Amino acid sequence: MSLRIDNGDWCSDQETLKSKAVAFFERLYGETPTTLGIFPKEGFHRIEPSEISFLEAAVSNEEIKKALFDMAPLKAPGSDGFHAQFFQSQWNILGNDVSQWVKGVFEGNPIEPELNNTLIVLIPKKENPEDFSHFRPISLCSVLYKLVMKVIANRFKVIFPKLISQEQAGFIAGRNIFDNIILAQEVIHSMRCNLKGRKWMAIKLDLEKAYDRIS
Repeated sequence: MSLRIDNGDWCSDQETLKSKAVAFFERLYGETPTTLGIFPKEGFHRIEPSEISFLEAAVSNEEIKKALFDMAPLKAPGSDGFHAQFFQSQWNILGNDVSQWVKGVFEGNPIEPELNNTLIVLIPKKENPEDFSHFRPISLCSVLYKLVMKVIANRFKVIFPKLISQEQAGFIAGRNIFDNIILAQEVIHSMRCNLKGRKWMAIKLDLEKAYDRIS
């Protein structure tokens, strides 16, 4: 495998590529200084006390089981090698221990380093990628780690529709990202059909860090 590195030269030495990959993605997902004072403090939807109580309520066994069985059974496993299917098929044996462990995490127990490890896999965004920006990193986490995150996500998705504008069509339960894709196609079609008079401009933004923020 060969890729262009910092100076634009092609490199096929695997050790060099490894170190360059680590440096690139550490820089990409590292902290970026941000001044929040420029953002307005008013006009945002607020979470009601009853919703806060819902988010902070003790986790039930049923909630944990539902989150586990909602997982795709054979998605790529994390560093421990276990699929969700293993826990689903052995729930009668493992269910109580898993539930107690998840409850312990919500009560403040730290997640063990072995379960907190994440494998990062680079997926090409295009055929014949030439540099690291042409790869999309995905994180392969352990099922138990994902189970904790899914319980949290299941609670937040109840109140997200109230907090997040209707204009955001993707990544919210009950909304479809294709709605905005169709809207964009209609806008471009209208621009092409109205070439006389007023001028039009379309801007496509490539947001490199659109979904990830680490501080």
